[in-house]
Parts: sequence; C-alpha cells; structure tokens
Amino acid sequence: MAHNKLQGSIPESFGKLISFELLDLSNNNLSGPIPKSLEGLRYLKYFNISFNKLQGEIPTGGRFAKFTPQSFMQNDRLCGVSRLQFQPYKRSRFCSPNCFPRKPIKTTLRV
Repeated sequence: MAHNKLQGSIPESFGKLISFELLDLSNNNLSGPIPKSLEGLRYLKYFNISFNKLQGEIPTGGRFAKFTPQSFMQNDRLCGVSRLQFQPYKRSRFCSPNCFPRKPIKTTLRV
C-alpha cells in the first residue's frame, strides 16, 4: 500500500488482521496517531509508515519493540521511546509528558 496517495488515518481495524506479516504504508498522506491495536499484530515482521503526516506517541508493545527508526522517519509529529531517538513535537497535545527523549532522529537511507 506504499506510494498510493492514501489519505486519512490508519484504521483501528488493521489490528484485527493478526496474520499480517508485512505492512508498508510509507510515502502516503496518512495523518493521525498510530493505532495501539497494531500492537496485536503478533506475526508482523516488517512495518513501515515513513514519509507520512502521522502524530502522537509510537506504540511500544508487541512487535513495535523490534522496529527500527527507519520504520517511522519523516513523520514530524511522532514522538516516542528513546530507543528510537524521537524528538518530542514541541510539547504539544500530540505527545504526553513522558514522551520526551534526548536526541532527534537522524537517518540516512541507503539503496
């Protein structure tokens, strides 16, 4: 589903598709938070939501504990676990007070 000019939010119902192994929603125009229901995708091996307009905290449960910063890059309003080194978004309503890591993410994509 990458590069399809998708708009809107990621549906909560995606969390019910527990047999998903790959979910690539990168390079679209998605907004809103990452649904916590996606933590239930126990077979998910690859996840990419980079290059969208998502906001809020990155879930930390389930398979999210294994994903790298490249899965989330270029979503300027995301914040989250310090392991991913995400910068808080201007201490706004998008992120809770416990969502304030130390350094901004710097990632170089290699092809």
